Amino acid sequence: MRWPQHRLVLGGLLLPLFACELPFWRHDRLDLGYRLALMGPVFAAPILAIVVGEFPLAEQRRGFRASLLAGAALVGLSPFGFDQSLNPPYEKYESLIDKIPRPLPKLVIAHQGLNFLYDHVTGEEAMAWAPEEELNREDVWRIVWGVRRGEWMMLNARPKPLYLESEYWWVREDVWEQLVTEADDELKVFIADWRNPDQIRPRSVKDTR
Repeated sequence: MRWPQHRLVLGGLLLPLFACELPFWRHDRLDLGYRLALMGPVFAAPILAIVVGEFPLAEQRRGFRASLLAGAALVGLSPFGFDQSLNPPYEKYESLIDKIPRPLPKLVIAHQGLNFLYDHVTGEEAMAWAPEEELNREDVWRIVWGVRRGEWMMLNARPKPLYLESEYWWVREDVWEQLVTEADDELKVFIADWRNPDQIRPRSVKDTR
């Protein structure tokens, strides 16, 4: 198969390459889009090999040399090492987990990063998703961020939320849902923060757990 006779077919193979370079999937807070982006080269490489194979050998060699030079230039422009400031504050998260009353519940709702560490430290389940409707709210607790003490006092719910530290609270899920229902516009800003998961996990994620 040569390029002039099959221009449309080979040109169509370039579309997945553009999708890898300019991904259309979500780059959400749970980094699913990031994980897909990491897999992009796995699919792009064989497609690129098919397209390149249709060019004359001399052009392939020139393209290969140009790619090497471009790659070397990009490496020189890239930062070296890992920026430690990008690490989550795991020491603070460990302190939060230590303050959680025992025995631990069947399920904990906690934001990304904190949920992974909770799983690792305690061996119990935590997820950065809102619980499904069928789950018993008395068996689900949540690490809540950003709600002021006065808001909990006005809610007057039982069991009372427990303050952990650094604006984090230990709250049973039914109490949290009551707060969400009765919240005013100012409080809803904090409730909508990424540190308070509010999306139910997709079926594809649920089936893998």
